[in-house]
Amino acid sequence: DECEKFDESEGGRSLTIDLPLSRVHAYGGGALLMKKLEQAQAPSHYLKVYFWGKIKARDQRPGYVVEIEALDNLVFKAIAR
Repeated sequence: DECEKFDESEGGRSLTIDLPLSRVHAYGGGALLMKKLEQAQAPSHYLKVYFWGKIKARDQRPGYVVEIEALDNLVFKAIAR
């Protein structure tokens, strides 16, 4: 994994999904994605994300960004600890 070569304290291992809410709301399964996000914000929960897309280095900051062409390629799973 390319992220392993970066020091965590420099933010080089960060992986960001930039996803405008307007895109989520326009997607047929957007309500389900939003529900999973809300569930993951509850105490003692976290969000596990599965996706199919491209991982690219960020332009002006350390770390990586995910590019997802179709939201059908994105799954959120709220997990209770």
